[in-house]
Amino acid sequence: KILYFQSSATTSDFYWISAWTEKDIELIVKFLAYHLSRLYDVKPTSALLLLPYGVSQDINVRLMWELGAKSVYFIGLETMKLKVLPLEEVLKRVEPTFKRAKQYLEVDDEIDTIRTGPFNLEVFTPYSNRIKYMILSGVGISIEFLNKYLKRLFPNTTFIINYADSSFGDAIGVIVGNEIIYHTPPNVYIFPVRIENKKIKIVNVGEEGYKTLIRFGDAALYIFIDFKEKITRKNPVYGFKSFGFSNPRREVKPSWKFT
Repeated sequence: KILYFQSSATTSDFYWISAWTEKDIELIVKFLAYHLSRLYDVKPTSALLLLPYGVSQDINVRLMWELGAKSVYFIGLETMKLKVLPLEEVLKRVEPTFKRAKQYLEVDDEIDTIRTGPFNLEVFTPYSNRIKYMILSGVGISIEFLNKYLKRLFPNTTFIINYADSSFGDAIGVIVGNEIIYHTPPNVYIFPVRIENKKIKIVNVGEEGYKTLIRFGDAALYIFIDFKEKITRKNPVYGFKSFGFSNPRREVKPSWKFT
């Protein structure tokens, strides 16, 4: 039994398809639940998720239940071209989504966990005192953005910065010094490579290269190099066993940026 999920296509109008099985989803949910509990002590009462439909929806709803949430509110977000559209169009598109989010927050005063992207977060600020955890994902999120913007809006909130991709799920981010280091599930390997004399070489720790992904799925094996994105190779930290990566940056420039 195979589930086929579309990618979120945030930088284009092209969706690519990834294959998942129940075993794949259970593996990523167990990985995320274990490390979010271990590293951040995440214990949601009720959760509000603003995410793309598909694998993000399936994984994160199950994740919140696994972490102990008694209720989960999911609002599907249309993400096609979201990072390359003018900011005015982005805000126009997400406005109805955030109106619905506000309704949920007003109806259920036990919502204390948010999972979304890092745009227009001001909609949650009236409820900042009760939001304990906020899980965000986005290539443009930096330590500076976290300290100067997010913590100012939500001084009582624990932030978890993940690296999300519909091809494998989530890599968990942990702060080490002035950077966020991401670690992937046990069946996923992400590492940087460079091209030398028409040969592919894995770079050394601390060096930057093109993002390469290998996922040993239950139904499919994925191997590809993303020449639009670069990452830096990192040693494992905080009890993780595989190498991590940091500083993801895409060559596709968005038409707007976080301020």
